[in-house]
Amino acid sequence: MRRNDVQYYESNGGSAGRVFAGVLIGGLIGAALGFLMAPMSGDELRRTIREEFDEAQERAMSAMEDAQEKGRQMQDKGREVVEGIRGDVENLRDNVKDTVQKRRKSLSKILGG
Repeated sequence: MRRNDVQYYESNGGSAGRVFAGVLIGGLIGAALGFLMAPMSGDELRRTIREEFDEAQERAMSAMEDAQEKGRQMQDKGREVVEGIRGDVENLRDNVKDTVQKRRKSLSKILGG
């Protein structure tokens, strides 16, 4: 079950990045075409482009912050998974150690030691 958690996060991170890049590029192309096709004076066009650029920059920063937060959450989840695995390995090691000691004692009694 834990291995599936890691695979889930790895696969979603990759596709989310592609979707984000596609939306960003598509939005920029659409905005550029809209400006070029709209009947405006040079000053109006420059002001509109500047405003749209500022808004796009704000949206990009917001998306970047969201992605960073998602990355931190994934990192925390990864740490939890690793800690869980570490605990499972330690328990398994202790169980094997106990079993070996019990078998040694049994063997020692059988052999007369």
